[in-house]
Amino acid sequence: MKIGYVGRKSLVEFQTSWHKCSINVLIWYKRDLRVDDHPALTLGAEIGAVLPIYIVEPDYWVLADTSARQWRFLAQSLLGLKDDLAQLGLPLILRTGDAVAELAKLCTKHGITKIISHQETGNLFTFHRDRRVAAWGASAGIEWVELAQSGVARPFAARDGWAKRHMLFLRKGQAHPKRPPKRCKGLMWANCPPNNGCPLCARPNGRARRGRAVVQQFNGKPRASLSRWPVISPNR
Repeated sequence: MKIGYVGRKSLVEFQTSWHKCSINVLIWYKRDLRVDDHPALTLGAEIGAVLPIYIVEPDYWVLADTSARQWRFLAQSLLGLKDDLAQLGLPLILRTGDAVAELAKLCTKHGITKIISHQETGNLFTFHRDRRVAAWGASAGIEWVELAQSGVARPFAARDGWAKRHMLFLRKGQAHPKRPPKRCKGLMWANCPPNNGCPLCARPNGRARRGRAVVQQFNGKPRASLSRWPVISPNR
């Protein structure tokens, strides 16, 4: 697997140098659940038909630093992402399981040889997971490109020059596709958020009412409503 850090400065050169044949590109959504100013989606749209996916990893959601509150926020964000992608004519494909196993199945089924994602800054679990994904890709001939998503730059052995890199990133323009993304053919729309047989609970009354009201003032319309929540563990 060829894996590398691509900042906004070199994104245009990277787009023009990559092979432009019509191919399926897997866009792996992690923490950056947007369609606007999303370098991974922008690059994928320039290359070929895109397959946006999100993988729910059960082993992650039983960690000591994860909670039902975080899951509920994620579920609401996935609903919003699904609506935003639908406006572009794209589905949001949801899978539950180990990231390596799910990526391998999707790449095999849809003939995908390139995965694009943002460069995630997470915890030790996501760090080791990404290393496993990179090792699998290297053995399977899958190219994985990670794009800068914030001013945090990885990987570097020393912190020298981090402030300069951070400011250079912030000064770059936003990333938007030059053409509407094309959708991979033969894909079914996924239910969002995933339930997978887990029990459901009602949305807590009064949760984030002021926050949602502020967001509606900026957007001019409310985000997707979520009347029922998926719960991974009723004890968390």
